[in-house]
Amino acid sequence: MNKLITKSRFILVMGMLLVCALTAPAIARNTTDTECGACFGTMPPEITEIQTTGLKEASSYSGEVEEVVIWEDDFNTYPFGRRWHIWYPIGGMGWDKGSVYLPYTCHDDEASPKRIYAQTMYHSFSNNPFYGYYDPKLKYKFKSYSDDGDDAGIDVGFCYEQDGDWYGTSKLYHSPNEYPRWTTKSLDIGDYWTDLGWSDEYRVWVYEDADYSDFPHEGYAPSEVNGHIHITDIKLIGTPNKPPYKPSNPSPADGAGDASVGMELSWTGGDPNGDGTVKYNVYWGTSQSSMRLIFQNISDTYFIGSFDLYKTYYWKVVARDEFGLTTESDTWTFCRYGSRLTIDGPTDGATPAIHKYDDGTSVASTL
Repeated sequence: MNKLITKSRFILVMGMLLVCALTAPAIARNTTDTECGACFGTMPPEITEIQTTGLKEASSYSGEVEEVVIWEDDFNTYPFGRRWHIWYPIGGMGWDKGSVYLPYTCHDDEASPKRIYAQTMYHSFSNNPFYGYYDPKLKYKFKSYSDDGDDAGIDVGFCYEQDGDWYGTSKLYHSPNEYPRWTTKSLDIGDYWTDLGWSDEYRVWVYEDADYSDFPHEGYAPSEVNGHIHITDIKLIGTPNKPPYKPSNPSPADGAGDASVGMELSWTGGDPNGDGTVKYNVYWGTSQSSMRLIFQNISDTYFIGSFDLYKTYYWKVVARDEFGLTTESDTWTFCRYGSRLTIDGPTDGATPAIHKYDDGTSVASTL
């Protein structure tokens, strides 16, 4: 596979700028990154497009398993500190016991008010929350509108860190598109997250901007902020990986006694996730305790066997999916007999003598 997954306007440097509305004239001018870093801390790294060349891609989901909520936050309790982090802690974001919003006055002082109108918050995971889930999505509810139809923007995404760089995907909504009522959106993350597990940190992040018309911001307080942003009920959703179906319906049937010299043995398998990645290990022996592995990681649900005369055979199949989940069949048996006895009726008054042959034929002669 050689595929490039692009981001949805995913430049977090511009999205993560915190701009405080301070009356102090010292920042009422253009500022450099160095000066901004001195005020607000180290500038955040840019999040780039995801390069998936050589990355294993999980098969598209087409199975029977329903999607579930992997993780969620409804913001009914104060979110900041342990659950959510502010990119520039010197600022903040408003919380109204149900959502996080901007603009927000974090220091209500007539002489020196501090009003936040652009900020980023994020929630971190030490392991990939989407690992083992198909069709992953980021779902959330938000409001984004402005008094003048020009000053509201919100960007929501998911990313991971590798070697100091951040990679991910997001979706940006901004004026003049207005969402004055609660609106639910769903961002398809992509099935390449399903078995991605090499990063030390994964993040859900939200950038809110109540002065989007002045984007990108230059670090000074706007004369007027007209935008209003709220977000709540953020969820990670996916379809969980389930173990393969239990191998069943063996052929020959369990306990059969009419196996031929060389015949096909088969079974029914498959995966409830419908991704077609199940492999099978076949075990075989002349007693239940002597079964040994004869085929490993095969994709077919059949094989051709050769069987000795007058023996009972034991066999079973273990199904394994791409995430290592296994399901084992029952142990099945069948026999191969060396001959088939048939009697041809004798002539009247004669005593038949029965002769048997290994090819299954017989002949009757009279004495």
